[in-house]
Amino acid sequence: MLSAAQVCSLPMEELLVQVGAELDTTDITANGFFGYVTVRKSGRITVHTPVGLDDDARDAAIRFFITKHLGLSSHLFPSVLQVSVFDRESEDQA
Repeated sequence: MLSAAQVCSLPMEELLVQVGAELDTTDITANGFFGYVTVRKSGRITVHTPVGLDDDARDAAIRFFITKHLGLSSHLFPSVLQVSVFDRESEDQA
C-alpha cells in the first residue's frame, strides 16, 4: 500500500500504474470544481479533470483524488480541497 507521501512524489505515470488508474477530462467547469473519479467493480478508477485546469492544479487534483480513494490522510493537501462520495449499486460509482 502506498503512503500519502508516495502518492505525492511518484512520477505520475508510475503512480497511475500502481493504483490502476486512468485519466480523462470533463467539460464541467463550475467554479470550485476540480474533477471526479469513477470506480468500477473491478477496482480500476478513472480520474476526470476539467479541460481548462492548468497543469499544476490538474496534477494536485489527480493526486488528491487518488489519496482519498486509497483512504489515506490528505494532510499534505490544502484543506480547501474536499470530496463528496456517491455510492451507487450499479456497474460504476462516481
